[in-house]
Amino acid sequence: TSDKVPKESEVEKRKIFYHHKKHIFVITNAGKPIYTRHMEESGVSALCASFAAIIPKLQSMYNDFGEFAKENNLRYLSSFGMVATFLARKNLLYICISKGDSDYLELISQLENLHVHLVSMITEKPNLQLSSNPSLDIKSYLDPSETQRSFSMSLKYTSLTPYASMNGFPVLRMQSALRNEISRILVAHKPETMLLGMVVTSCSFISIIREKNVSIASTDMNLIITTILAHPSVKKTATATPLCLPGIADDGYLYFAINYVTPNIGVIFAAFAPEHFQDCYEQSQIIAKEISDQGLIPKIHKCIKENYRQNARIAPNELGIDIKSAIIKNNVTAQICTINMPMFSFAKEQRTKLKLFKSAYYKCEEPKEVGEEFEYYERNESEVIYTSVSKNKTYILEIKPIMRDSDIYKAKDILRQQVETNED
Repeated sequence: TSDKVPKESEVEKRKIFYHHKKHIFVITNAGKPIYTRHMEESGVSALCASFAAIIPKLQSMYNDFGEFAKENNLRYLSSFGMVATFLARKNLLYICISKGDSDYLELISQLENLHVHLVSMITEKPNLQLSSNPSLDIKSYLDPSETQRSFSMSLKYTSLTPYASMNGFPVLRMQSALRNEISRILVAHKPETMLLGMVVTSCSFISIIREKNVSIASTDMNLIITTILAHPSVKKTATATPLCLPGIADDGYLYFAINYVTPNIGVIFAAFAPEHFQDCYEQSQIIAKEISDQGLIPKIHKCIKENYRQNARIAPNELGIDIKSAIIKNNVTAQICTINMPMFSFAKEQRTKLKLFKSAYYKCEEPKEVGEEFEYYERNESEVIYTSVSKNKTYILEIKPIMRDSDIYKAKDILRQQVETNED
């Protein structure tokens, strides 16, 4: 009888395992498990080994070059209400198996961001070492609780916000005069040793500066936000926070000085060497003090409150065009702001709306020339989802249904006039 209990327990574990709507697996090409979302790695070793054998075989049947590469490249498998999506990054495989009508582009976005988070913790070096040492245990580089927190926040952020899925990052909507004043203070007191500097809220950016040779990747910006959300204790620490930003350098760490004036407003600097931390941290304190002394903190808090409030009428118009919510993306800088939407879409109605917005974005065709614009809309009983894409900006609007289709195309101009006039 002593042998029977663990067997029954194992059966129950497997029943629970298969009832989950979404599974995530991260494995090496050799089939070694690194992370699973709902089960201990030891319990899915055989399954991971099967993944490692099957996926490269499937991929080898499709061309990844030539004129028809995009059409031929296998991206996902769908069968009996299940979607299996996979992503290969050098010697690592990321697999998502999901029930329901999930968009595979959304699932790919989630896997892409998991890879960014993994690299942020261990850099790209262990991945490269797998080429010569397939038996390398990547898990030995990771702290299990750290991995769980970071990956959970990455999945939550990608699923419940529009930013990562739309290849952008969040900025706080505010009047240009206020943003310019904050940027002036940031530039005036930036440390000479910094690579990247920013004034942030808990979940968005206010102002960003960088050295000339440093590029800003939306994946890196989202990584900074999700790291702060997953580890709120970094707001209070006076020690350097090491973090690899793959968009800047994937083979080493940057060292962050994070200084929050209030729980929702902070100053952050990143430098290449840990010895630069003290200089960066002291300058962040000077900037924080000047922002406070100038009376800007209450103004920023007001912007935060207004950014994420809901159920407000945005731009009612004499034509009968009533814009209920919106997402605006600067296609040049990848900055995204939302209007009348929460930071995280937890409620069912909010998730449904976010899914419609993401679906509209995935259908966008990027204009090839300046001045060219792509517009379309989808109408249902409760709203119209209108999308406008130009070289510079993308607008996705939720509009209260109106009778004349021709008026829908005027919604973007109405939004620009009534909401964006005094904002940057």
